[in-house]
Amino acid sequence: MKNIFTLGLMLIIAQGHSQITIEMVKDIKAGGNSNPQNFIEKNDNIYFRADDGIGGLEPWVSDGTAEGTYMLKDIYPGLNDSSNPANPSEFILFNDNLYFSAADGVNGLELWETDGTSDGTEMLKDLYPGPMSSDPANFTNYNGKFYFSAYDNIGGNELWVSDGTPGGTQLFKDIDPGAGAYSSIPINFTLCNGKMYFSAYESTHGRELWMTNGTSAGTTMVKDINPLLADSEPTHLTPYNNKLYFNADESIYGFELWVSDGTATGTMRLKDINLGSGDGYPTQFIEYNDKLYFSANDGSHGSELWVTDGTEAGTQMVKDINPGSGPGLPYGYTLYNGKLYFIAYDGVKGIELWVTDGTSTGTVMLKDINPGPGHGFDVHPLFTEYKGKLYFRANDNINGFQLWVTDGTESGTQMLQPDVAPFSNPLELTTELFATNQSLYFAANYNAAGIELYKLTDDSLGIEEQVTTPARVFPNPVTDILNISTEKPLQSISIFNIAGQKIISDAKLANQQLNVSSLTSGIYLLKMQYQNGKTETAKFLKK
Repeated sequence: MKNIFTLGLMLIIAQGHSQITIEMVKDIKAGGNSNPQNFIEKNDNIYFRADDGIGGLEPWVSDGTAEGTYMLKDIYPGLNDSSNPANPSEFILFNDNLYFSAADGVNGLELWETDGTSDGTEMLKDLYPGPMSSDPANFTNYNGKFYFSAYDNIGGNELWVSDGTPGGTQLFKDIDPGAGAYSSIPINFTLCNGKMYFSAYESTHGRELWMTNGTSAGTTMVKDINPLLADSEPTHLTPYNNKLYFNADESIYGFELWVSDGTATGTMRLKDINLGSGDGYPTQFIEYNDKLYFSANDGSHGSELWVTDGTEAGTQMVKDINPGSGPGLPYGYTLYNGKLYFIAYDGVKGIELWVTDGTSTGTVMLKDINPGPGHGFDVHPLFTEYKGKLYFRANDNINGFQLWVTDGTESGTQMLQPDVAPFSNPLELTTELFATNQSLYFAANYNAAGIELYKLTDDSLGIEEQVTTPARVFPNPVTDILNISTEKPLQSISIFNIAGQKIISDAKLANQQLNVSSLTSGIYLLKMQYQNGKTETAKFLKK
């Protein structure tokens, strides 16, 4: 049954005279939990996995209506319980098709593809022939193909590549030759300055930083950061100013902040944040206002908010949120409306909603959602921007975990609860908020229907819709020089690949022109930030 809940009048007024509705899209599993998750958008439809209690955990598709929400294909036929699901996961969009991992009961977890139809949903290739699983994962678009990790009985878990065809899907490089225990298990794929970086294990050097230029010969270890058999375990790989920043362990100094330009000599520890053998353990990197912000522990203040401009001297703590040796535990950084939002603990109010403009004085608690020492958040705030507002999941200790929204002010930070919602804690098990141009999708348990697919719709114009005259981007396709004509002055420009990964940050314009000759052929998104805070996105094709 389709349930529609409209938020109360006071909330509508507080949200700027916009009409906000929360609506169950479809009761997929009658009397139980369908647990929709792993959302991805393709051609104005969302795809996800869910369990209807009949076909088991299978791929589903929705256009936002009950009638347009259905199982895409019963990949693992029959009634399958949690021990035998199709288990579709790791969805990635490539050349207008979706690729993912799934099991059909015969071939194990293998690489599948869909064009959005049931007939067009099929296994692309059985990478590990027979009933065993290749378990493809970590799909990443790069240089006109997509790369991933997968397991077979010859090379173990290694680096694979696909052009979307069975013949073009093959082992890219056996980094740690041999089967079984001999596996490089590549992870943390990250694009930076035209290369793809990742972490991989090799028997001689352990787990270190690797990179590829899209050729087997050009796939090499960048540097043996922790010599001999020890692992440097590089994690949190993040591009910033055409270099790669990450967390790594060289034993003597522990896990600290490292930077690489892609060469061995240009790969170095930027700063020993926790002096000596202690771990500074920098994580949660995010670029904001031409700097890189992150969480780190200097051994005296606990985990706090830090920033770097790419120099050792310019790498410092922004604010001791929890004064003294206690940790502030900043987490979940997200950019919204020209500021950086996150959750943190000040030692008095619990884990609550914070915001920073990049200065110590401008780093403040936005709202004490769970008043007093109780925590308003766990480790899944799920910050998601939709229609010019920031949505998230929080707990006020009265209504349990609910959907919340903020416009960046304390008074504009409010819980969104349907008028008729008898169940408390409806978002306790919610793991995703997924925004499209039309709606914000999520799983919730507002009533006896169980954990089902819901959507929030705001009929007001979002920031990206408020640009009166769209920017002109030409020529399109482009070979080298891209012209950008805008109605209002720009503050910054960033370029993303079609998978949403940032390729170039803070691109420089010269006479309203941008040189994109260094980009590989493919489709890119140009995100333009205007000086008035509004944003606009344009798509272009690099020849």
